[in-house]
Amino acid sequence: MQAALMISWLLAGSSHSDLPGPVTDVAGKTLPQWTKDLNSPNEFVRLRAVKNLLPFGKAAVPSLAKALGDNHVGVKYWAASHLGDLGTAPQASTAALLKMEAGKNEALAMAAAYALCRIDKPDGHIKLLMSRLEYPERGMACCAAEFLGKLGPGAEAAVPALEAAYKRNDRKPGEKGKPAADYHIRGASQNALRLILGNREAK
Repeated sequence: MQAALMISWLLAGSSHSDLPGPVTDVAGKTLPQWTKDLNSPNEFVRLRAVKNLLPFGKAAVPSLAKALGDNHVGVKYWAASHLGDLGTAPQASTAALLKMEAGKNEALAMAAAYALCRIDKPDGHIKLLMSRLEYPERGMACCAAEFLGKLGPGAEAAVPALEAAYKRNDRKPGEKGKPAADYHIRGASQNALRLILGNREAK
């Protein structure tokens, strides 16, 4: 299940600042219509609904906050990720996000940490994202790098960890005595460094 949640690695856009302006409908449905779908007994309907809320901008925040209480892991994951992208959430949502961050599901914990970094401050939450860069599963490491990149300059504390992840995977295939390099992780780390450092160069 956690591997499946790494679809955030495939999210379009590299930064919350790249989000387009709010829209009035997505795929022919308005915000109230998508919000209504969050009450469906069908988990796939709810998952599709939550994934389509982000383009509505901050008007979708109450609906996303509600989705944090869903019993489907994927719905909660996307709700937390989108709240992070929007950088805001009702105060009552913080407790739900903190619970997710401290939970056993590592993908949910990462999405919650990202949301908390954007809603509050990176301090105290960014370390979880940094630790995922060393995760043995490619999807988890790439997702962590993307979340850190979305934080932009606010994630400067993660620069050494991202540089290390890049260098670990910046080797020729088959180099003896070292684990195989992964160009996906290398690319995700490099992109995150660019977003965080801007015109400054990584060491």
